[in-house]
Amino acid sequence: MSSAPGQGPGGGGATPALTAADLVRAVPGLAQVARVEYEQVCNLPGPSITFQHLMTLAERIRERLADPGVHGAVVTHGTDTLEETAYFLDLDLGRGKPVVVTGAMRHSALPGADGPANVYQSVKVAATPEAVDRGVLVVLNGLIHAASEVSKFHTQSVETFRSPGFGPIGAVFEDRVTFARSPRRRRALPVTAITHKVAMVKMAIDPEPEFLEAVIGARPDGLVLEAVGGGHVPQKALPYVDKAMRQGTKVVMCTRVPEGPLLTGTYGFAGSEKDMRERGVFFSNRNAQKTRLKLLVALEQGDPAVVEEVLSDPDW
Repeated sequence: MSSAPGQGPGGGGATPALTAADLVRAVPGLAQVARVEYEQVCNLPGPSITFQHLMTLAERIRERLADPGVHGAVVTHGTDTLEETAYFLDLDLGRGKPVVVTGAMRHSALPGADGPANVYQSVKVAATPEAVDRGVLVVLNGLIHAASEVSKFHTQSVETFRSPGFGPIGAVFEDRVTFARSPRRRRALPVTAITHKVAMVKMAIDPEPEFLEAVIGARPDGLVLEAVGGGHVPQKALPYVDKAMRQGTKVVMCTRVPEGPLLTGTYGFAGSEKDMRERGVFFSNRNAQKTRLKLLVALEQGDPAVVEEVLSDPDW
C-alpha cells in the first residue's frame, strides 16, 4: 500500500500502488541474503482476495518450488486476511521448501514503515535450511509464526500478529534465524476448485430465530458455529443446529474467545460442549475464519473418510 502526496488521514487514503519490483527495490541488503526473483500474481487489498486468487497463488508457488534452484518462496499480502491466505496455503501445499507470508502494518508513505524489514526477514527465513518442512510460516516484526496458529489481534499495532497458546515458533535476531519448535506435521490437501458453501454464525445472547432459519434454509454444505465460552451454544439455537445436521450440513464448532481450546466434557447443560459433542457436532480449535477454510478444503477432497479425518481433529 501507498498513498499519493497530500493524501493524509483526511485524504484519499492508501491503495495497492506498489509493484513486486517496488517492494524488492525498497529493501536494503536483500541481494546479500538471496538472489530474489519476483512476480506479481495480483495487486489487491486483502479483503478483495478470492478463492480463485488463492488457488492461482498456490499453483504458482508449487510450480516455482519444483525448480531445484529455488530454495523458498515469500508472499506479500495485506494484513486484513493474511492469516487466511497463509492457512489456506498451509493446507494446500503441506510441508517441503519454506513458504513465508508477510505484510506491513504501516504503509510505505508513513513514518516507520515496516514493510522493508518484514520482507527482508521473510527472505532470510525462506533461505534458511532450518525452515524446511515446517509448513507455511508467517513472519512479521521479527517473529516467526506457524500459519495454522497465527491471528491478527490489533487493527494498527505492528505487534498485531500473535499465536495464542504457545506463541511464535521462532524469531529473527541480529540477522540470525532461530526456531524454538515446529508445528504439527499434516499431509497436504490440494484444492483445484471451491464448489461447496460454508456459512459462519456467531453465537451471542438470545439469537434471532428468523436469521438462524435463513442460514439453515440456504442449505449450506457446512456450518461454522462460533460458540461462546469453552464451546457453548444458546439453547434457543439448538433446534436449528439439529435441523442443519438432519439435512446433511457438516456442523463444526469453534469459540469466539481469542485464546484457549474448546472444552470437551466439563459442562452438561443443553448447548454445552458435552451436549454438542453428543449431537454429533465437530470441534475445531482454530478461529472461525480458519475453521471455515478447513471445512471447505476438507469437503473439496470429495472423500467422506478424509472429511471425517480432518474434522475429527480439532487441531488440524
